[in-house]
Amino acid sequence: MKSATLFSLTLIFFAIPLCYYSQESSWSLEYRQKFGFLAAHRGSMAHLPERLAYPFELIWYRKQSGSKKWHQTYKLPEQGLSLFHGSVGNDSILGKFTGIYGFIHIPVIRPTNTFRLDWQFGSGLGYTPKIYDPINNPKNIAIGSHVNGLICLGIWPK
Repeated sequence: MKSATLFSLTLIFFAIPLCYYSQESSWSLEYRQKFGFLAAHRGSMAHLPERLAYPFELIWYRKQSGSKKWHQTYKLPEQGLSLFHGSVGNDSILGKFTGIYGFIHIPVIRPTNTFRLDWQFGSGLGYTPKIYDPINNPKNIAIGSHVNGLICLGIWPK
């Protein structure tokens, strides 16, 4: 727990200068608090979801300038890096997850300057301290290793 808190404080300390830097460039920093739920995709995993998941993301991204052909083809997408941390709804068995992934937001709908809907594609690495162990954590039948692949596919409203 102490190392996660220290990591978060260190990240925030280094992220604050990025906010000031982003005022003069196309880079932006964003914090998003999220909520969701864990979907048990097999009957044997029905015991895993206990409550809502409450993760957060710290997102560093930039909008493409339009200087390259693919920028125009994909309607000036955004690219960036996201730090993800939080619960998936069962801390006692699954623990909290931390991950980092690169992503791209490809605009789908931009009816106004204040609203848009993007497709989000991303991949990276995730870490969890709680994995399956036949003696200490036999109920965690979902996670077998501390480091895992992280894939993000979704719709991104803004």
